[in-house]
Amino acid sequence: MEWHGNTFKPVAGWTVYDSIAYAIKVAKEHRDQVYIEINDIKLTVNEKSDIDSVRNLYSRLLREKHAKSK
Repeated sequence: MEWHGNTFKPVAGWTVYDSIAYAIKVAKEHRDQVYIEINDIKLTVNEKSDIDSVRNLYSRLLREKHAKSK
């Protein structure tokens, strides 16, 4: 895993679900926002974030990104 300030960039081998879950866990521990960057998609999570909602948002943004590149 890579950390740049309070931005988390998962490396190869991390699933999207695990990456988001880890970022939320860190946000809860530090009671602060954590930025997560997966496949050039940047998301912000905090201690109240819901993993399924964040994952759904990520999926929607990824679909939009791929639709624009076609």
